[in-house]
Amino acid sequence: EHYTSSELKNSLSHHTVSAILEDTIGNLWIGTEGGGLNYFDRKQNKFYHYKNIKSDSTSINSNTIKSLMLDSKGNFWVGTYEGGLNKFSVKEGKFTNKENSTEPIYHLANNVYNLIEDVQGRLWIGSLDKGLFSVKHGEITNWSLQHPNIHSVRDLLEDSHGNI
Repeated sequence: EHYTSSELKNSLSHHTVSAILEDTIGNLWIGTEGGGLNYFDRKQNKFYHYKNIKSDSTSINSNTIKSLMLDSKGNFWVGTYEGGLNKFSVKEGKFTNKENSTEPIYHLANNVYNLIEDVQGRLWIGSLDKGLFSVKHGEITNWSLQHPNIHSVRDLLEDSHGNI
């Protein structure tokens, strides 16, 4: 199948795809460079779109998606350009982000380019503007303070020895 963006309701919301994630039931989450987040239900062969709505603080706060991650606890994380970190509740269809939460994790960086969870359960956040962070049990470590040469992180990977 070849999916493109078009004026049709059941299509991708933008022509540039920047991130793809398959969820635990086999459906696809597709981040775009300007069209927000797309959900593709494979059984129904149908797209659903999640876009920023300025008047709704529970919508995704940027339509430019850079990274997607599903953690071991079932949390769905979305890294965005100019919108920072978002956590999506699939059940409620709402996003938690810097617009509607005072939790420090949502205020770390505006440009979250990569997200991974390591074998120890730490969430790693790579940002274009503020460097590298890790979060475990709500405790945030700013690795860029310890290593000033780390100021822009576009990608993260954990190797077989647990090194980031």
